[in-house]
Amino acid sequence: MSWYSLAQRIRSAPSTEDSATILKNVFRKLYRARQSRPTPTVPTKGKLIGRYAGPLVNQGQTSTQNQKILARLMRGPATNGQLAKYTLRLSARIMDLRKAGYDIESKNIGGNTWLYRLR
Repeated sequence: MSWYSLAQRIRSAPSTEDSATILKNVFRKLYRARQSRPTPTVPTKGKLIGRYAGPLVNQGQTSTQNQKILARLMRGPATNGQLAKYTLRLSARIMDLRKAGYDIESKNIGGNTWLYRLR
């Protein structure tokens, strides 16, 4: 049902109570339809992992940061210093990418310097 046809039905209802009943029934149908949708999953190396919220785990600004970090790691290994220009919370973004199914290897190469590599 489109918004236009819904508005026409409400306008043509004989009373306010009928309009409220129409709206209540429409929202009830929408809620049931949303509840019955299957939860999509994404395959990783032949396995299915939990709930999948899109191309990456988070939405908004962190999704953009994840995309930039992933693009950099696809070009080759990078240190935490090189990846720090994309986000202040690099470890959280690496965790997001791992939850999304990307296999990221981290190796300490001395002191506080870590090397990240996409397998």
